[in-house]
Amino acid sequence: MTPHSTNIFDWHPHRIKRCAFISFALALGGVVWWTATLRETHWYPRVLTMLSAMFGLFLLVEQAARIDSAAGTVTREGRLFGRYLVWRRRNRISDFTGIGLKRHHDPDNGDTIFVGLRRPSGRLVAIQCFFVSRNHACHEAERAALLLAAATRLPMHQLAA
Repeated sequence: MTPHSTNIFDWHPHRIKRCAFISFALALGGVVWWTATLRETHWYPRVLTMLSAMFGLFLLVEQAARIDSAAGTVTREGRLFGRYLVWRRRNRISDFTGIGLKRHHDPDNGDTIFVGLRRPSGRLVAIQCFFVSRNHACHEAERAALLLAAATRLPMHQLAA
């Protein structure tokens, strides 16, 4: 395997800063809730605190995909703090039919564009996501799709999603 045969695609490179702030706020809220309910005899305040702490940690999981064109594999994984492996999925590049984009309209006048690999069923396995204003073009997503196509040697499906 040559060093240039592996390409790494981060799920969303700017996501971790926002999620770190939200996670910190959830943890702080959990500490406040825990201390405010110390004399509480019911179980639900503790469960709610633990669930908020777990959700806060979940927000810190960074997703990335590694495409090894020499081995013909796509490895998607999530790592806590970018270091500790939480989950890993490995597929062959031949399991996919092409590269595609999918636009999801968010209710707050923004759109999320997912760039990924298409399965024979038509389902998109997202590799990266981008946030844009409603109905605006996202040239970063188109560039990411072209890079993904070059890394996998798969054909491009319709770019307009």
